[in-house]
Amino acid sequence: MRYYVITIFMVISLISYSRGHGGVTGFQQRINIDAKFMSLADAYDAITYDSSSIYYNPGGLVNIKDTVLFVSYMPVWDNLTHIYFVGAGFDTGFLPLGIGVINIGSTGIKERSDSPEVIDLLDYQDISLFASTGLELVNGFSIGVRGGFYYQKVSTYHDWGAGLDASFLWRVKNPYDFTKSRIMRILQPISFGVIFYNILPPEINLYEKSIKFPLMVKGSLSYRFRTAWNFLDTEIGLGIESISELDSYQYNTGIEFKLWKIFYIRGGYKIEDEIFTLG
Repeated sequence: MRYYVITIFMVISLISYSRGHGGVTGFQQRINIDAKFMSLADAYDAITYDSSSIYYNPGGLVNIKDTVLFVSYMPVWDNLTHIYFVGAGFDTGFLPLGIGVINIGSTGIKERSDSPEVIDLLDYQDISLFASTGLELVNGFSIGVRGGFYYQKVSTYHDWGAGLDASFLWRVKNPYDFTKSRIMRILQPISFGVIFYNILPPEINLYEKSIKFPLMVKGSLSYRFRTAWNFLDTEIGLGIESISELDSYQYNTGIEFKLWKIFYIRGGYKIEDEIFTLG
């Protein structure tokens, strides 16, 4: 079996991890570890078709034909937090297999009383270990499942739990292939994916209280089109994220320009947070 290192991302972010995620059970699954998807404002998280499927949508694992490696490191300076991810994908000859581990840790999470004064620094550790696979049902349409073990430690409290996620993905490899079917001419440039986190939720006992990971849903929809000069491919997309427990919804939009299949320019907008991204 041939071996390739497909993707190595080293991402440095100035966005505080604790601002939207840190210290909240289950929210580590919202961490974005890929420079591509960060620059697209998280709008495309559910549409993955390469080595990034190891971490994101396991339905995209069906496109992996060789062994691939995905590595990401993200220091988040505000709380001295570090985020590491290492994953690998394999074509087993039967079903594809993706395995990975994400390690989130800090010795500098600031604990405050009712006043802005910092009264202590909390130790925080979050480790997720998972395995996933995907199955292509018809050309372009696949489903995926992912099982994971989640360990979390906050101060002196720690526990672990296990859970299951599921997903589906529609993305035709070449949307410009000629077809006599009018329906397929419409559908081929469209991509969409949905990820259901915690359909079997992990349960972790912290602070003498049992907490279940919330049900989260991420969805992405995009459309690809090519200019008349055939040197520029463009893809526009919209993403939505819902957390049932918090009755929370996030809407994001992104656009990608591919020049001569070599250079990529990406941008996005997080509608709820009013944040622009560029990469």
